[in-house]
Order: sequence, then structure tokens, then C-alpha cells
Amino acid sequence: MAPNEKETEREKRAELPKEGRYKIGCWAPSCLQVCNNATGFLVAACFFYLFQSFLTGGVVNLNVSSLERRFGLSSTQSALIVVGYDISFCVLAIFISYFGAGVSRPKIVAIGSAVFALGSFIYALPHIATPLYEFGTRRLQVVCAAPNSNATNTGCTQSEDLSWYMGVLLLGTLLMGCGMTPMFTAGIAFIEDSVSKHKAPLYLGIVNASSIVGPIVGFLVGGEFLLKLFVDFDKVGSQGLTFLDPRWVGAWWLGPLMAMGACFLVSIPLFGFPKQLPGTNAVRAKRQTETHQDNGAVMANITGFGTSVADLPKALLIIVKNPVFMLTITGGIFQAIVINGNSAFMTKFIENEFHLSVGRAGQLAGAVLVPGGALGHIVAGIVINRMQWKIPAMLKFGAISLMIVVALSPIGFTHCNNARVPGVAVPYQFDRLRAGNITSRCNSQCRCQEEFFIPVCGADGNTYFSPCHAGCFVPIFEENVTLPVSYSVCSCINPNISNPTGIPTGTATPGRCDESCTTLDGFLGVMFFAIMFSFIPLTPVLVTQLRAVPESLRTFALGVSWFFVRAAGTIPGPFIYGAVTDTTCLLWQTRQCDGSRGSCWIYDNRKMAIGFITLSMVGNFLAGVFYFVACLVYKAPPEPKNGNNYKEMENEKPKVTVELSADNPAYENDRL
Repeated sequence: MAPNEKETEREKRAELPKEGRYKIGCWAPSCLQVCNNATGFLVAACFFYLFQSFLTGGVVNLNVSSLERRFGLSSTQSALIVVGYDISFCVLAIFISYFGAGVSRPKIVAIGSAVFALGSFIYALPHIATPLYEFGTRRLQVVCAAPNSNATNTGCTQSEDLSWYMGVLLLGTLLMGCGMTPMFTAGIAFIEDSVSKHKAPLYLGIVNASSIVGPIVGFLVGGEFLLKLFVDFDKVGSQGLTFLDPRWVGAWWLGPLMAMGACFLVSIPLFGFPKQLPGTNAVRAKRQTETHQDNGAVMANITGFGTSVADLPKALLIIVKNPVFMLTITGGIFQAIVINGNSAFMTKFIENEFHLSVGRAGQLAGAVLVPGGALGHIVAGIVINRMQWKIPAMLKFGAISLMIVVALSPIGFTHCNNARVPGVAVPYQFDRLRAGNITSRCNSQCRCQEEFFIPVCGADGNTYFSPCHAGCFVPIFEENVTLPVSYSVCSCINPNISNPTGIPTGTATPGRCDESCTTLDGFLGVMFFAIMFSFIPLTPVLVTQLRAVPESLRTFALGVSWFFVRAAGTIPGPFIYGAVTDTTCLLWQTRQCDGSRGSCWIYDNRKMAIGFITLSMVGNFLAGVFYFVACLVYKAPPEPKNGNNYKEMENEKPKVTVELSADNPAYENDRL
């Protein structure tokens, strides 16, 4: 080798980032170096994804109905809590991704995990500060008051307004978003930089799948265990209320405390990883670029570009002028609206469409959403890894998957009929139906409250809003039972049938009438595959975004991508679905003391199904179209001069050496 060539080779080696050791503080024993590789970081990252998604993707979404009842929130207000972490994510994503590329990415991921733990604790704080849950029977006369009695259902005992606690809940989710941002930007780019090009889709697919396993655990643990525990079980008993009662509020706060402890623990091993893993330089030396060719690609390759604040506007301009990158972002926005909107309100959708308890609906939503999403990520990673697809093939794969989702979506119209609630879906006997008016001639003298939904099943097969609205005068108790087991002398139930004394004989039992239908199993089966295909595009699109931009801007590009997708898709998604949900409400809560409107008690099943399925079909279709257009406009870089020998070049093991130091031992590539 000529002297000039040797000098050039030395300069190139000097420019290579140093590869460090895994250490805890200043302690770096040899036994810990088995973790000092991409697989070790992948395992730690998967645990963080698991625990954070357990809360944000599972428990937080499952808590929507419980928080609405506990704090008197509307669907729009609860949607703001759900997207709180996305708001803070958008604020921080661009700055962390740009400046984080030059610092130790594992360290900022570890700090993020600790911040997420703090946000989880603050999210649970309102439970500690609020008084005991009041569900109505302790301060209301739930049966019909006799005309000459002094009992009243309209006497008002002002309860504390808890809706302002929404601010505390929102602060908690905002901090969760601050903690998630480093992993979703710097952490993902760190993994992609540390493995070969063909392994990257599999690694990213595993990471994405772990973020789906978390919600599985969240939905199943939350639906089967947490929400079946009374909200104040740590203070008092359930006072006779069961989890099947619509007024039931489960232990919504217990999941956040579990996530707090787990994320704090996982932050400890994350602090041990070096700024660059051993073998990373060798991986980079073997890569062939797939960057979309334009003038920005040339500028980004200038030595030193992207290391100062002055370069931030130029770097952002390079990213947004990349048509492939921006088209995939636009498709991702539509996908985010659908995925996040459905995730936030799928439990409520199943609960109302199929007349299930919130706990059972949460279990079923988790059993469909989460395994389907995880399988979609894994299938995408395996297929791309096996086929070794480049950008055009990956984008076509994602677009075709979404068209399959559109074809499967109409299964959502197979819902049950509206519950037979007199005054809402069916008229009272001898009365005309006045939707939303649950007062009739048979209960007009009862002075019934409309703040708490205390359903009873009448002997006529109708579900009445409360014993009072059924015109029931006599509650029947059993020994050692706090709440009535049945009601009698109900004037609205078969009012034309009475005994010779003229006293009504209608009876009712607590709870809704059984109105189950046979469409649930078919809905869940088809929806599983629809969800699987809707998650398949996420991995190929993520890989495309990383490959379509210059290597020096990959971390920053992820931050820009997440900013747009979360700001225009993930955040508005729950609001859009929440607003559509509110328009389908048939009966709103009316607070007794001031007559103000609270949360919705009963929805129109047909209108809700039309709204949800229409949004989902349109969003998935548009996302698929944008992915296909991105495939058409992609401009691949020219093949290298020795393109015919590319396979040989891939199999070659270029020798990469770095300086020896206490923190940076030399790694020969032939040891990889």
C-alpha cells in the first residue's frame, strides 16, 4: 500500500467512533461483557417497551370508562388524558433526536425510563387525594317515593367536584411521554445502527412486538384482576356493589404503580451500555446505502454536518424535502389516527355494542388487539428478513396489507341491538317514545334522580334506568346483604296488571336484562386478522424511513417522523373517535345538584358502529394509497462500481481496528 493510502486509512480509522465496554459506574468486569452487544440492548429495550406499553397501551386505555365514572369526565376529556404522553412526545422528539445523536443514546434512554416511572406515580396520585367513591345508594332514595311520604329523590347533597383531577392525570401522562421519547427515537436508531442491514427488520420487529405484548398483559391483568378490585379496596369494602354493576369503578390506579416500579428497575441496566457497541464499525463498513437520491443526500454526507445548532434548520429541510420519507409519514398519520383511536375506545365499543361489563370488554379487546398487533409485527419482520426486500418491495407489502384490512372492516357492523331501556330505545307502556326522556306517567310522581345509572331488569324484559324509574316502591333485602336483591310493587312494569287492591304487582331485579347476541364470536375472529394486517405495515415503513435518509440523520429523521405522526395522527385519533362516540349518546348523566351534564350512560349501537368502521376504512385506505405512491417516487442510488461482486463484498469481513484503551479494547472483525 502506498504511503498516501496508508495515511488515508489511518485518518478513516481515527474518525471511527470508539466502541466501549458495559459497565455499572466505573465497574466493568468481564462477566458483564456478554451483555455488551445488540442482543443485550435489545433485551433491555424490550423490557422497557413491555412495561411502558403495559401502562400506556393497555391500562390507560382500559381505564377510560372507570375514569369517566370516577371523576365525571366526558369522552373528549378522557381522550385528552389518553393522548397526554403523545403531546409531550411531540414537543421533545425533534430536539432529543437531533442532539441525542451526538451523546450516549443508551444513557438518555435510561434517563427516560426513570422519568416514565415518575409520570406513572403522578398518574396514580388522584386516588390518594380523593375521597371515597360515591356511587349513589348512600345518599339517594333509589326507589319510588310514596306520594304522601317525606322521602325525596331530589334533595341535593353537594358532592365534591373531582373533574379538576384531570389536570393531575394529564401531568402524569405528559411525563410518561417525556420518558418514552428517547427510546422511540434514539433507542430505535441505536439498534438499527448496531446490526446488519438484513437483520435490522427482524430486530425492529421484535422491539415493536414487545410493545404489543405489554398491552396484552395490561388488558388481561387489568380486565381480569385490577378492574375487578373495588377502586377503594385499600380503604373500604365494595359495600355490596359488584363489578357487573354499571356504577362499578375498579382499581384503575394499581396498574400505574406496578409500571412505576418496573420502569425504575429496568433503567438500571440501561445505564450500563456504552455510547457505541463493539462491532458497530464493522457493520457500518459492510452496508450499501439505499438513501433516496437528491441534493440533500449529498449535503448530509459533508463531514461535520449535523453537529451544531446552526445545522438544525438545514437538516430539517433535507428531511422534509425527501418525498419518500414524507409520503410514508403521511400514510403513518392516517394509520396512527385509526390505531390510536381504536385502541383508546375499543373496550368501550365492545362493551356497548355487545352489552358486556367493562372488565369483560377489556379482556376481549386485549385478546384481539394485542396478539393481532404482535403477530403483525413479527410476521412483517420475518418476511422482510427472509425475502431481503428493498424499499419498493417493503412499501408494496405494507400497502397491500392495508387494503386487506379495508376489505375485512365491515365485520364491525355485526353488533347487537340497542338495550331495551324504556324512554331511550323503547317507549314506556302506553307512552310514546321520547328519546332521552326516561320520565313517564308511571314514575312522574317518584321524583327520580338521573345522576347514577342503577339498572334493574323488569319482569317484562326491559332494562330500567333505576328502580325508581321502574316505579318500584319496595326494596327487598336478604340477611347480611347491603344492597337490595330485588324490588316489588313496580308501577311501570305491566301497569295494567294489578291485584284487587289496586297495588301494582310488577317486580324487578338489580342489573341489566340479558340481551346477549350471537355475533360476538364472528366479530372477534375477523377483527383479529384485520388488526394483524393493520400492524404489518409499521415495521417495513419504519425500516424504509431509516434507509431512505442519509445515515448521519437517521436518529433525527425518526424524531421528525414521530413528531408529525403523533401531532397529526396519534393525538387527534382519540379525540376524533371520542367526538364520534359522544355524538352517538342517547342518554347523558344529569348531575342532581346543578343539572350539569356528566358522562354518557347509554349509546346508540348502530350509529357507533357506523362511525367507528367508517373512520377505520377511510384511514386505512388513504394510508395504503400514500405507501404505494411512495413506492412509485422512490429513486434508488446507483449501484456501486463493483456491483457485480456485491455478494462477495457482503461476505467479506473488512478489517476494522481501533485504538486500545482501558475502556475500548480492540475487536477484530473476524471475531464477530
